[in-house]
Amino acid sequence: PVLPGDTIADNGDYASPPRSSRSHSFVGVDYPLDTVVDADPQLADRTILLQSAALFDVVEQSVQIDGDTLTFAVTVDNNQLGHKLPTGFAFARQMWVAVRVVDGAGNVLFQSGIIDSNVTDLCDTETMADAMAQFVVGCDTADPQLVNFQQKLIDDVEPLREQDGTFTLDPYGNTIGIAADDAFETPLQHLTGGAVARVRPSDNQLLARISPDDDARTFLYNVPFDPGAAVGDITIEGQLLFRNLPPYFLRALAAGQPADELPQIAPLIDNLQITEMNADSVTFSP
Repeated sequence: PVLPGDTIADNGDYASPPRSSRSHSFVGVDYPLDTVVDADPQLADRTILLQSAALFDVVEQSVQIDGDTLTFAVTVDNNQLGHKLPTGFAFARQMWVAVRVVDGAGNVLFQSGIIDSNVTDLCDTETMADAMAQFVVGCDTADPQLVNFQQKLIDDVEPLREQDGTFTLDPYGNTIGIAADDAFETPLQHLTGGAVARVRPSDNQLLARISPDDDARTFLYNVPFDPGAAVGDITIEGQLLFRNLPPYFLRALAAGQPADELPQIAPLIDNLQITEMNADSVTFSP
């Protein structure tokens, strides 16, 4: 019975009328590393979200052979999401291009951004030359043609300035941060620090995040190539991949974690996932 002062909204004795319902879940790219192996109810939605975020293309018209060099280009574009890509904690989001050039016999002629497991690190030149290099696993040499949109968290940022000393502003009127002298990459945010874009060593291209109103970003690859040694047709395989946390970043955090703190980060690194956001390929006869 409804007692004096009660309302139907306050009383749980009444069944709600039949009505249609919709999910109000808000899916993001993160997941609990400690439970994801046993239960991952948002995996399908998370994959759909990531696969809808970007456009990717191996540009067939860009493929050229000039003497002993094979040249080709890939493009990456924001799929009009309303956010920069990657968004959120962009220094902890690895969105990168993996490319492999193979001949008709399956011989790998070139690769960049290819890793052999979910916990192998990208061989990013800037990280391998910085204080975080001690936590990088799976890299003997740096990958100068790597396209890695992960921003770099550093301990000391200063504003980019014009020649007259005024601040350089982005299209939205914000200052642009650059690394101060002697700044280093860090897994912990500093009051003086922030995230800055990496630079691709092979062509000095700035790997800034892609805004919704940006044009597609184009990245050129130059590959040593011997037509006489290749077997059959040549295939350029490209993928746009995503990992929500870099393994080396978690190893650095784990190294500073108290032994009695739970959960321990180190055993959870193996639970990282890599998602293919998009893929494309081109096959041609040399």
